[in-house]
Amino acid sequence: MKTTLILLSFFFLSSYTVKGQLHYGAGGQFNLNEAAVGIQGKLFYEIDETYRASGTFTLHFDNLLNWTIDIDGHYKVLELFDDFNFAPIAGLAVTDTDAGNRIGLNLGAFMDLEINDRFFYLEPKFTFRNGTALIFSGGVYF
Repeated sequence: MKTTLILLSFFFLSSYTVKGQLHYGAGGQFNLNEAAVGIQGKLFYEIDETYRASGTFTLHFDNLLNWTIDIDGHYKVLELFDDFNFAPIAGLAVTDTDAGNRIGLNLGAFMDLEINDRFFYLEPKFTFRNGTALIFSGGVYF
């Protein structure tokens, strides 16, 4: 738990010390392997036009999963029509379960579409921790 707090503190403090753009948003998540649904808050930090970082807190409505914190790095590979972005992502996930905390590795994709100064996102990813989970997230950020 201390490691999680240190990582989160580092992420949020470093986002204010470097010049870039900070976005916030909300959405939902569905874990196909656990059949768990959750709501999430998300912060994005645009490092430059190619790289960004994100931090996500998800509160699960499930008996086995309580919450998850994801910290991911994004590399924007494709931009279409100035409104659609595609980026592979990689990062860490810390999940609190009834059996204790589990740390995993995230690998996936992040897609967003800008409509009227709002960005709608879809994030399919695999999380590797004591097995593999396929997770879909989606929502809006500003």
